[in-house]
Amino acid sequence: MAQRKKPKIVYIDQGADEAEAVVERQAKVPFAEPVVTAPKPPEQTSARLKRPSILMLMIAGVIVASVCVAFVLIPVKQPDPSTLAPVEAVKPHKRITCLGIVPNIDWGHGQDSLDCQTGAFEEGQTIGDVLTAHNVDYRQILQVMDLAERKQMPRIRLGSKYYVIYSPKIPQQPVMFVYEPDAANYVFMNLDGPAAVHLHSRAVVARQHGKTKVIIKTTLADEMFNMESGLTLARKLEAAIKWKVDLFHVEEGDQFLLLYDETEYEGDLHEVGDLQAVSYRLNGVQAYAFQFKDDYASGFYDFDGRPMKSGFLMAPLEFGRISSGYDVNRIDPIKRNGEIRAHLGTDYAAPLGTPILAVGDGTVLNAESKGGNGNYVKLFHSDSIQTQYLHMSAFAEGIAPGAAVRQGQVIGYVGSTGRSTGPHVCFRYWKNGVQVDHRKETNFGVSVGLQGESLDRFHLRRDSLMGLITEI
Repeated sequence: MAQRKKPKIVYIDQGADEAEAVVERQAKVPFAEPVVTAPKPPEQTSARLKRPSILMLMIAGVIVASVCVAFVLIPVKQPDPSTLAPVEAVKPHKRITCLGIVPNIDWGHGQDSLDCQTGAFEEGQTIGDVLTAHNVDYRQILQVMDLAERKQMPRIRLGSKYYVIYSPKIPQQPVMFVYEPDAANYVFMNLDGPAAVHLHSRAVVARQHGKTKVIIKTTLADEMFNMESGLTLARKLEAAIKWKVDLFHVEEGDQFLLLYDETEYEGDLHEVGDLQAVSYRLNGVQAYAFQFKDDYASGFYDFDGRPMKSGFLMAPLEFGRISSGYDVNRIDPIKRNGEIRAHLGTDYAAPLGTPILAVGDGTVLNAESKGGNGNYVKLFHSDSIQTQYLHMSAFAEGIAPGAAVRQGQVIGYVGSTGRSTGPHVCFRYWKNGVQVDHRKETNFGVSVGLQGESLDRFHLRRDSLMGLITEI
């Protein structure tokens, strides 16, 4: 039997020389189990471990790539925003925001965190009434009121705004009270601690011209009631042209353009100043009124320099409406049987108690109650002109036969006495002993126009304003 050759044992890390040496040693040793050589020294083993195999690198690369693909391609479910806790927005630092101003006092209350309750003074209401209703101690009220009196702070007016100011630290007790005596000022009162008062004047941002256009759909009052500063502008318009224009009898489509001074204060407040000019178109007829003042004249004048103010007002009320005109063929509104009963005056309907004004300077002839006239006043203006005011609820103080009155003076109050269907004043105009329709009088109290240098100066002012009011 042939002798079996002994196998060669070669270690992977051994070189060719080492392999041959092993074969030679094996040839000299009788057959036996292979002898495994001892491992290499530690430093060689460590070096071998630091060199990763290509296979391991490939596996690691595949794992990293798989994770990256998963993050990119697999959708991640976003949380429902409605389930998230709200995050409070960063609020800019502001001072008492309900006032819209930055007062230079705070009395240690930290104005950026204060809250306001607002209101407006009603007829007969006082500061003490408001503070008492907000649980302010009466001793504190007396102290601040006394201090305000001694410092001569401006007084409240009917309709003035006020602000009751609270701090989150004392939610049940106001720390300050503020009111607006006028558009340009605030009066501050400290209610927490020593009594103190302070007058803050708004800073003026700009002074400019303001313009407001009004197109009549129903009445002038209806159009201006909800307009910003509408009531103020309506009063200024009425004061400027009431002698020439019957504002109770405007018609649909009539137009007014008002040019006025306007002051803008801090807090985005705009205050209406003096009316400068009016452009108006009534029943298709264009006309103007311009404010003018020099050493010899003052008031509103028409395009040719004739004064708008004449001897008589066109109506005996500031506000109201014509409910019945002058009509010699009017059907009796009381009997309602078709009977013709001439109406020789103009009825102005208004709420009960509305002040009735004298349309011109004069003397009281009668102030009495008589038959269908009810309570009435008759004024003597000249030998040819008298006016009469019927159905009053009461006479004004001092109105009695022989009393002198001035144009615009209150002589009585709207009522429904005598032969009347509701609160109104029946205005009657007597000319040379005959009752006529005053609204058809073309020279109703005509006044003398500007002359000489005053007229020249008026023309310069008129021409400078015309470019601003030619929209209608």
